[in-house]
Amino acid sequence: MTITCPHCGCKSELKNADRLSGRKVFLKCSNNRCNKKFEYDFRSESDEDTTFIAPSLNYSGISQLRIMKEDKSVIKVMNLEPRDYIIGRESWKDFSTQKVVIEDPYISRKHCLIKCSKDLENGKRRYSVQDLNSTNNTLLNDKELSPGEEVYLSNGDIIKIGISMILYRELNTKNAYENI
Repeated sequence: MTITCPHCGCKSELKNADRLSGRKVFLKCSNNRCNKKFEYDFRSESDEDTTFIAPSLNYSGISQLRIMKEDKSVIKVMNLEPRDYIIGRESWKDFSTQKVVIEDPYISRKHCLIKCSKDLENGKRRYSVQDLNSTNNTLLNDKELSPGEEVYLSNGDIIKIGISMILYRELNTKNAYENI
């Protein structure tokens, strides 16, 4: 089976793909210049979708954003590092935060902030979302955020900006990646 990396377009041959049938897995690009990780769905359309999992308060693992178009096709999958991210439609010069650029005419230049903080109770990372006074607002699980309002994210939360959606996921498997 041939798998194409969504980041660089490199095609790789995956042997024994049948062993992954019915599962969603994380693969690592075989291109040494790219070497990025991405999710691949080996499930048939009739299989149950396990994307939405109940929130876990004792989470320790990888936090991830899945940026999707209106039709739910995935544009980009990002594993979050312990830093802040500004999501908008164009890049700008500011070295204090990581930029996430989404090509969507209904998104403001600096639309929303994904903020990383440390939970005071257990010392683990938590992420929150905040609207940056965007023109077309930020929705969290279909509820509009007020400008400047900060809300902690839970596993399965959906952020809507413009006509794009961002799924926040918490992956707690140690071996979440598989090389292709």
